[in-house]
Amino acid sequence: DASGNPVAIGAGSSGEFLKSQGAGSVPVFAAAAAGGAWNLLATTTASGASTANFVHGSGDIDFTTYKIYKLIGTDLDSSADDTNLTILYSDDTGVSYETSTYDCTFNYTNHDGSPAASGDDAAMVMNNIGNAAGETGGFECTFANLSNTSLNKVSWFIGATQYHTGSLRLFNGGAIWKSLDDVDAIQFKMSSGTFSGTLKLYGIS
Repeated sequence: DASGNPVAIGAGSSGEFLKSQGAGSVPVFAAAAAGGAWNLLATTTASGASTANFVHGSGDIDFTTYKIYKLIGTDLDSSADDTNLTILYSDDTGVSYETSTYDCTFNYTNHDGSPAASGDDAAMVMNNIGNAAGETGGFECTFANLSNTSLNKVSWFIGATQYHTGSLRLFNGGAIWKSLDDVDAIQFKMSSGTFSGTLKLYGIS
């Protein structure tokens, strides 16, 4: 208590933490602040697929609820050698996907330490993945305010692949889609060939 004497505090509820109320006051149990949750909206497990499309209104996908979305790709396996991991936007619920008016740039570092930079017309590009046995890659791409009709659309990404020589290539990059249209579908694909792997779309609250 305020006099420094021991005081029994009742048990809190599950998930609460013990919160200080300052000097001279008895601490209390309180609920943790809300926010920061990753809400899984869709999972696609691809096998020999040409594309993986995430369309607003399909299942639990809603591109108007959250300000931040993340697409994560793991265990990616390309049928074609020396091809690019690519993400495109649609503003007509997946009827067509935009292939222009992006500013995209990325930096990568190869296993031997040599750095490089490049760019392309897409919301994400990671280049030159190989297709030899065991060669693979993965990425995390973040999208901001896809339904905003007063700002251009921003994305940024990180990832790692084995490029066509079999060595590691580590990526980071970003893109702007210079359009005020709302994004209501996202497409992942390789620039050539097909792919297998797992893709998960999250909304961040």
